[in-house]
Amino acid sequence: MNADFSKTAVLKTIKEYTLISIGLVMYSFAWTGILIPADVMGGGINGVGLLIYYATGGTNGGVPLGLSFLVLNSVLVAVSSVLVGLRFGAKTIYAIVFISAAMSVMQGLIPNNLLGLGNDKLLSVILGGAVAGGGIGICFTQGGSTGGTDIIIKLLRIKFPFLKTGALFFLTDAVIVIASAFVFQNIDKALYAGIVVIVTSVVLDVVLYGRDEA
Repeated sequence: MNADFSKTAVLKTIKEYTLISIGLVMYSFAWTGILIPADVMGGGINGVGLLIYYATGGTNGGVPLGLSFLVLNSVLVAVSSVLVGLRFGAKTIYAIVFISAAMSVMQGLIPNNLLGLGNDKLLSVILGGAVAGGGIGICFTQGGSTGGTDIIIKLLRIKFPFLKTGALFFLTDAVIVIASAFVFQNIDKALYAGIVVIVTSVVLDVVLYGRDEA
């Protein structure tokens, strides 16, 4: 009986991490293969890291993006492990390491304009947002996340379970995008980033809850 239970638990864990890995690959490709080549400004922890970098001096000694990304995620993982559970914390740590490695590898391998979108930024942000949203959704269905603001969303869902995940994603990233517009003094980039946030949140909710019949 215990052996069967143990085998079932192992298979369940393997399935969860396999699906999470697929979601993380999708998310990483959305940024490295579609959004970054289109020069789109992002939300999430990366967006916060950029805000901190420029707010503290930018090229004149600002806090490095990698350092702020590590520190912010470390704090969020520690808090989520206490409030949500160690399994969520472990999956999130796995996601952070996986995404860091995947993005580094993909940026070196993926040719510029791989999908032939050229300078069509609107198509890039729509497709990139959809792929990213699908990846995040897959991770969430398996009890994981892609790190960063996903952790905040998970914690907010505990406090406000009646709110949909996509709506929370939109609200948290919208705040970052609006702040970025003021810091970078670039409204166009902020608007395109806003489209990414909207598309990502819609696709995320479709993956998690299905199509809204209304």
